[in-house]
Amino acid sequence: MKALTSNKPSFCYFLFLLCLLFFAAPLYGAQFEEGVSSQDYLFMQGIIRSVSPDEQTMTIKQKKGPTISVIIDENTVFEGFYKLTELKRRQKIKVWYKPEKDNNKALKILKPLELGC
Repeated sequence: MKALTSNKPSFCYFLFLLCLLFFAAPLYGAQFEEGVSSQDYLFMQGIIRSVSPDEQTMTIKQKKGPTISVIIDENTVFEGFYKLTELKRRQKIKVWYKPEKDNNKALKILKPLELGC
């Protein structure tokens, strides 16, 4: 008697999909969510009050809340711009930061696109 068809191809497809999900899961978990604060980071959005490229600091006035200063380091992710010198006063900004003992460390800074002519 002939054996029934093998499930080997479907098992390989399932194994491939499982491996793909296994490697992609940490990438989705590491993304910062807009408007969400967690135990690892806090989120704020507001208007830039001052930017100091020499000191690598920035002060943001929140819409509802206090003015907060953040320190930028080499691990800070920029989105919507390339250098700190591109930011100007009175621009809208979104910042994910981690509060520390002496200061707030910026993790990600997002400059929304400016629409208009």
